[in-house]
Amino acid sequence: MPAEENWTEVTTVADDVEADLIRGFLESEGIEAQIDNRKFHMEPVNFGDLTGIRVLARPEDVERAKGLLARREREFDKMQDAGDTSSILTDRGPADAPEEPTE
Repeated sequence: MPAEENWTEVTTVADDVEADLIRGFLESEGIEAQIDNRKFHMEPVNFGDLTGIRVLARPEDVERAKGLLARREREFDKMQDAGDTSSILTDRGPADAPEEPTE
């Protein structure tokens, strides 16, 4: 990863998959993002999140990135509160779930 002084934390998550999704979302919006995973794992037992996984962006993109993530979270919460089970939340907003293939 590039020198830390060139990156600023946008959010911290506990899961690798969530960090990858957030990075992908930010990159789809034209924001370069990096993942700083300092999560401690002790195999075979995982004692949980000891440090978290940081998603980083360039300092000039941090405000926009946080705004996009906040908007995305509000849209998701609004869908959940409405009990909407027929739609999914995409990076472009709510969408109908794809039809299940029938045989």
